[in-house]
Amino acid sequence: MMICVHNVEAETVVEPNFWETLTPMQEARSHLGVAVVNEKIYAIGGTTSGGLFPTSSNDVGTNEMYDPATDTWTQKTPMPTPRSKFAIAVYQNKIYCIGGQVGTKKGKYDIGNGFIEMGYVFINSAVNEVYDPATDTWETKASAPEEGMFMQAAVINDKIYMIDGPITEVYDTENDSWTTKASAPIPAEDLGPNGSNDYALISLNDKLYVVGKFSDQILEYDPLTDSWNQGATIPIPGDDYWNVEGGATTGKMAPKRLHLLFALRGIPETGSKAYNPEDNDWITCKPLPTTNRSHFCVAVVEDKLYAIGGDSSDGLGHHNSSALNQRYTPIGYIPEFPSWAVLPGFLILGLIGLLYKTKLTVIKA
Repeated sequence: MMICVHNVEAETVVEPNFWETLTPMQEARSHLGVAVVNEKIYAIGGTTSGGLFPTSSNDVGTNEMYDPATDTWTQKTPMPTPRSKFAIAVYQNKIYCIGGQVGTKKGKYDIGNGFIEMGYVFINSAVNEVYDPATDTWETKASAPEEGMFMQAAVINDKIYMIDGPITEVYDTENDSWTTKASAPIPAEDLGPNGSNDYALISLNDKLYVVGKFSDQILEYDPLTDSWNQGATIPIPGDDYWNVEGGATTGKMAPKRLHLLFALRGIPETGSKAYNPEDNDWITCKPLPTTNRSHFCVAVVEDKLYAIGGDSSDGLGHHNSSALNQRYTPIGYIPEFPSWAVLPGFLILGLIGLLYKTKLTVIKA
């Protein structure tokens, strides 16, 4: 579609709802954490495990910074404790990395009603390490109350909320302390051995939204009342996907929505849905262009979503870590200061000029 406004150069407008493949990370990783500070993306930690049913975790502390403006990656100071499957959140331009998997060992796993023999079990951590991009340094803060992995975190009202299965913990950065809040309605038996049933935690409009296989509905948490409720029905049943990742658009460049990417079972594509909590409305979005991809992370910069890292599986136990970096421009996205946005201004100026000219003509007459 071509738009011409007086002397403004014509511009081809590309409809949103598309993916682009950008420069990949320097190290392929899955189960990493990503965070955004000053419109830069930091890809931290993760695992490089691959092969047939990998039993070693190969957790790393790698810290790479991505600049969307130049499409380049830069190595930064690694995370002191190499790990994967940890919670990550940003507060006051500092990145908090909490808990996660730090290794594996042979042994048994306690599922509550006895022991089940396993070839290996995960070694979990409660460590809380904070990265300051301004100084490229790390410091250690108060550990989480419990060790765990597949934790998720988000910031609301100056506090970091962390979900570890049904457990809701709040970290206060000012006094370096933790507080336990109302438990999420997630049955422990639905999490599977070692918390293998991962999920997405997204903050929007000062509320937390949890999407996972354990519920056919979105779980909503209101920090003002410290209460959980079941929200909208998820359009993809839990039995139809392996895991889900997501992020939120803020309303600045694209409508406020939860964006969810589902790694589907038996189907190579990734199911892509967006949800508006205010209108209780779901829309279907364009799926990831790379098939059989899961356990990546999503970052949001200027209301564009970046799917980074992850792994791929052939369904027979073979896994390969990924360094992919792909960007999604969502439905309803409007570029900043687009050329067509000046049209109302031209019309108003033209109308004012016409009225002024008419007034002068009347005065002279």
